[in-house]
Amino acid sequence: MNILTIAFASNFSIACNIVMLKPKYFILFRTVMGFLSVLLLFGGCASQYTVLPSKTDAYPGEVNRHVRWIQADSQRIFQILTSPQGMKSLCPAGTIVSYLSPSAYVEGNLVETRIEHIFKLKWTSQVEHVVPNQSIRLTFQNGFFSGGTELWEFHPQSDGTRVSHTIIIEPKGFFKRLAWRAKVRRKHDNIVELLLDNLKQTAESVVMWAEQNGDGNPSENQP
Repeated sequence: MNILTIAFASNFSIACNIVMLKPKYFILFRTVMGFLSVLLLFGGCASQYTVLPSKTDAYPGEVNRHVRWIQADSQRIFQILTSPQGMKSLCPAGTIVSYLSPSAYVEGNLVETRIEHIFKLKWTSQVEHVVPNQSIRLTFQNGFFSGGTELWEFHPQSDGTRVSHTIIIEPKGFFKRLAWRAKVRRKHDNIVELLLDNLKQTAESVVMWAEQNGDGNPSENQP
């Protein structure tokens, strides 16, 4: 258990007893803090994908990384991911990615993401660096992840590509940190895992179709 969380809940309970509150407000405070304590204790343990918080020289913050091995070449995967129609087909229901510039992933261009679930989120990212078929780096310009970094990396392997998606963030303020641990991180993990599953299925199905039809270069076909 998180000792700091227990200490926080205990200290707040003591503070409530010290401050003279009307009974109904005192009960409300105790109820709310009990709920927050449960979220702090158990909400952050919901994801099996989240890497433990770590600091890096280039991008300080908590590292959250998801990896998928895909039986397709990196060029094909890169084309699917950076195509507006391709990305649209990959996004799970309730996740909408749109481009505020004519081209999608060109350095300097802006990408807007909206999450339309129970907890609605919206942010704009800027494309900082692109190495075709190898990596894409974006920075969060606003919203919940403001100031953070997003990375897509494509590592060729034998008979396939190792694809990783990483965000490195430091939620600002107590309530954002609480929301991240209690709900947002788990929702983020679910969305990224579904997106990677869709990417894998799309890329591998195109390769399979090309092989069955004698097309030796499926990477030339756009999604």
